[in-house]
Amino acid sequence: MVSGISIGAINAVAMSLFKQGKEDEASKWLVEFWEKLNADSIYSNWPGYIVEGAFWRSGLYNNSKFVDFLHENVPMRTIYRKVSVGATNAKNGAFTRFNETLGVEDLMFKAVAASSAFPGFFQSVNFRNHTYIDGGVLINLDIAGAIER
Repeated sequence: MVSGISIGAINAVAMSLFKQGKEDEASKWLVEFWEKLNADSIYSNWPGYIVEGAFWRSGLYNNSKFVDFLHENVPMRTIYRKVSVGATNAKNGAFTRFNETLGVEDLMFKAVAASSAFPGFFQSVNFRNHTYIDGGVLINLDIAGAIER
């Protein structure tokens, strides 16, 4: 069982994409992943800069590049472990857990983006008829979710 919140959701889902016994391989892959990741691969200005983000968007910066980066750099498509990723429902403040039953596409490219959408700075993520922001708004380390699973 692997659990992650906010940017740590990447690590959790990445670990779930490797079979048990492949932890060294997973760790090496994660180090390479993080070495490639930089601000330019995560976010960019809106055409109207932060003014557009502040008044017409849900975040100062456009973080859609983050999902593009994930698509380009996460080639694995099979989940081998139980995994939990948490996000905060922006409408009602409820903490929501997502798990491996979503499949790699929704878990890595929607739930991880939702879990790490730092409110105010990055735009919120619309997923399954809800709007989500960073899971760390409510819970920084979801030990209970891992234990319950």
